[in-house]
Amino acid sequence: MKRTPRNLLIIIVVLSLLISLGNYVNSSKNLDDLAYVMAIAFDVGTSGKYKISLQLSTIESSASESMSSSSSSSGGSSGGGESSGGGGSSEQQTQQYVINTMDCETLDMAINIANAFTNKDISLSHCKILVISEKLAQQGVQEIVNSLINKVELRPDCNIIIAKTPSGEFTEDSEPKLEELISKYYDVASNNETGIGYTKGVKLSDFYSNMNDYFFEPYASLGTVSNPKKNTNNNKDDLSLNTQSKSFSSNTPEPAIESMGLAVFKRDKLVGTLTGIETMCHLLITNELKYCDFNIPSPINADRTIDLYISNLKNSKIDVKIINGSPFVSSKFDVSIKVLSLNDDTLTLTEDVLNKLEDATTIYLSEQIYNYYDKTAKELNSDISGIGRFAAKNFRTIDEWEKYNWAENYKNCTFKVDVKTNIKSGHLLTSE
Repeated sequence: MKRTPRNLLIIIVVLSLLISLGNYVNSSKNLDDLAYVMAIAFDVGTSGKYKISLQLSTIESSASESMSSSSSSSGGSSGGGESSGGGGSSEQQTQQYVINTMDCETLDMAINIANAFTNKDISLSHCKILVISEKLAQQGVQEIVNSLINKVELRPDCNIIIAKTPSGEFTEDSEPKLEELISKYYDVASNNETGIGYTKGVKLSDFYSNMNDYFFEPYASLGTVSNPKKNTNNNKDDLSLNTQSKSFSSNTPEPAIESMGLAVFKRDKLVGTLTGIETMCHLLITNELKYCDFNIPSPINADRTIDLYISNLKNSKIDVKIINGSPFVSSKFDVSIKVLSLNDDTLTLTEDVLNKLEDATTIYLSEQIYNYYDKTAKELNSDISGIGRFAAKNFRTIDEWEKYNWAENYKNCTFKVDVKTNIKSGHLLTSE
């Protein structure tokens, strides 16, 4: 039988598919041969350029966790997050994760070393958090971020956290006491700021974009580990995010991740941090504030405070004009305020009291926003709010904009803040 060119083409295609399938089967990895990286931490190295910690969760631990949650005979959780397993042969003794820390020059080198340690192939596809120590961030993170962003296997929505404690200690102390599955634990730990207003989750892709942007400077979440068992020294500031944020941090007898405030960068170098209230102002300016609870000194009784709930009524309006070579920034805010608690049994919530509260809240928010602007401009010279977007309209061409050098002129800004508050009592205080 004479074969036509069409039949020959079909045979070639089928053979190619069979060969590709064979190569895939031969090269594919058994799930038991994989170790998943849940967190990567970078610190200043001793014998190498970096000290890199990889927090690994194996497929065996995930399987045992699934069996533990679906079977009443499994006898509890698996391992409690210890870096070395306990005695016994039951499945509940299986490790949830291990931490490999090594001094080396690059992340690729660290992964290769970890491959040898674990005798498994390291996978970055489930990485949730990237931790960078404060000391390393002050030296510059461009090389690290560029390396991470080029990792096809690494998801661009990983959260970046700047650790106030050494990064290795950060990952080792953050044991998932409440969450059995470590990936879910990190989802909760990195996203618990939703709506709170005192911090903000920052993705790797967003950090990289801001680091190379005309209008924004990069910033990251600020985190620390609260570990009363190890905090035996008298300097309480060592494990606190900053003095003004202490009141927002919860006290816990067990190690836990505390996320409060933001780490501010100038290009790729850490230049300072924001408190919880300053972060609330940042979110208000950038229209990212959903809601937030805060308190102000009572305008009626100086010894008392009043608990308030804030949410955006309208988006902020920002306008920038260049006057005699210096930027003049005008910003308007329209916010809704609810009174949650007066903290004063002798105080009656009358219309006159509400008016005084409204005036006091307007003054308080105006002062806080002014302080935020002054700190980011005068002290840190880092436009993390993207005010440059509104300044660009004053320049006709990109060349004029680049010549003006907004990144350096942001410190010369003069600010005008106009806050309008619409205050009302909460449901617990009136019949609204």
